[in-house]
Amino acid sequence: MELTRENNTWTYHGHDYIFALSDEKLHDHLTLIVKPSNIRVLKNFTDMATKDLKAKIIEDWFAESNQDVKERNNQKARQRRLLNKESNNG
Repeated sequence: MELTRENNTWTYHGHDYIFALSDEKLHDHLTLIVKPSNIRVLKNFTDMATKDLKAKIIEDWFAESNQDVKERNNQKARQRRLLNKESNNG
């Protein structure tokens, strides 16, 4: 698996597929949870349907970062709720 920059576009190369994110700005989002709608399959040499390939791509490339983002977002939400609860009680 390889990530390259071609013509100002980040391109992801898997064993038998090539994809990019649907918008280059998504690379800069720290709170983005990558979903199938964020993926643009450029070449699919697998026997999988595009929908199934996108699910595999998310699992192979983004599962760990998606989990990290979810945990960070949940922690921020917990802190915000705690502050709101304290300010309402005080």
